[in-house]
Amino acid sequence: MGDIAETAVAGAVAGLGVALPMGAVGVLLVQQALRDYRGAVAGAAAVALVDMVYAGAATALGPLVASALADIEAWVRLVSAVVLGVIAVRGLLAARASAQPDEAPIAPPPPVATDAPGRSPGHTAAQRGGGSPARVFLRFAALTLINPTTALYFVALTTAQGAALGAGGMGVVFVAAVFAASLVWQQALVGVSAYAGARLTNTARVWTFRLGFMLVAVYALKVALPLPAL
Repeated sequence: MGDIAETAVAGAVAGLGVALPMGAVGVLLVQQALRDYRGAVAGAAAVALVDMVYAGAATALGPLVASALADIEAWVRLVSAVVLGVIAVRGLLAARASAQPDEAPIAPPPPVATDAPGRSPGHTAAQRGGGSPARVFLRFAALTLINPTTALYFVALTTAQGAALGAGGMGVVFVAAVFAASLVWQQALVGVSAYAGARLTNTARVWTFRLGFMLVAVYALKVALPLPAL
């Protein structure tokens, strides 16, 4: 049970590490939540699902790569840690560059007129929210799929952990925890955005960047140790 719990925690941290930094997709989720809560819930589920797909693919391939390079396992971990460290540093620098504490809150979209004659309420809601929940789901899935950093992140993590994820269904536990953590965060973001409305500030967004990439940096350090012997 200890190994399962440890793997689940590792997966949850990995999921939060990739989900917390609020980049372009996160901002779009906020805007979607301000227009249409149901659509935003579908979009958040799509983002978490793609995170799970990337984590699953990387988990399947990572142990194979690690086993092929078993003789230099410590160096493989170090390279993976460097990749994660670069992702973390770049993200933190970007957050610092975009930090504008006095910037106005993210503005809600302009109001839309109530149902016009000849249009059903459902049709107007779909227009206001940018499409049906199914279409919003597909749009956010596509936006997340084309982000190469997500794939690189999970490949680096799972390669570093090697055979540990291939034993006793640990890979399944890891991927499930990634999905759960990402889903909880994305849905929380949607819920807070829908509730807070225009009060969501740029400062809050920057802090999601900082917290997320700090988690990535901590994970990089964990992966790197112990260092390979020279």
